[in-house]
Amino acid sequence: MLLPGAPSLPEDLAAAVNALNFASLSPYIFSSLRSLLQQWPNAFFPNGHSIVPCEVHAYINLYHACWDDRIPPGPEWFAFGIRMSYGIFGSGRNPHMLTYQSVKSIGCLYFDGMSSALMGTGQLDSQMVFLYGNTTGLSQSEPAGPEPGVFGELGRAQHLCQWVRDNELGGLGWGVEGIVRMNAGSEMIWCNFSSPSIRLLSHLNVTAPLLPESLLSNEHMTGIDQQRLARCVPDLGDGWPRPTHTTPPLPSSTTKKAHSHPSLVRPPD
Repeated sequence: MLLPGAPSLPEDLAAAVNALNFASLSPYIFSSLRSLLQQWPNAFFPNGHSIVPCEVHAYINLYHACWDDRIPPGPEWFAFGIRMSYGIFGSGRNPHMLTYQSVKSIGCLYFDGMSSALMGTGQLDSQMVFLYGNTTGLSQSEPAGPEPGVFGELGRAQHLCQWVRDNELGGLGWGVEGIVRMNAGSEMIWCNFSSPSIRLLSHLNVTAPLLPESLLSNEHMTGIDQQRLARCVPDLGDGWPRPTHTTPPLPSSTTKKAHSHPSLVRPPD
């Protein structure tokens, strides 16, 4: 619609505008395609609906953090950045970081949207419908497996890898070997860690060192310093202190100043 007094459109352009089908889904399909594997568009529209074949190139580093030193026996997760992997599983008492590298191009399936966000607001729906034909998972008569529902990530990983095998779309060293999804960053469900498509580069113990007990009995520390240190050290038993959540009270002068601070006074109604 042209505003009064605005110049009219050329006849060929006007005909082109009139020929547009504004009910077409083409713009949405185009927008979905151009947003694949991009962080911000999939965070802005987190409920995905597309399943797309993709591949991981050769010589890409893949990171797997775990709470012990064992090689995963079945489906587990790779992160494409070491910080993401460490941030999820690096907080245990015996965490290890396994760094692998792809030795050739690897076939994958990609679920768009924030398809690894453990939320019940639609982010996982495309996977649930793909696997079970519904958004709630297995029926009561079927074995639920480990952790059904939103937090049943291991079950989803197992079923996705099983679907690939059942349909003969991939296996050890060929076809689809991983499922790529996104949360805070992109990650990949890896179906079998014995695959010849990857090689182990390093296996490191990344446990954060604990504070030595000698620090807790340091005679040069003040009482307040010892209290602060005790709150930071976990309860390890054998004489180590239990963490306390109490905070020393403020001096009376500071307390009075805080109550009399202009920013804390409620304005009149």
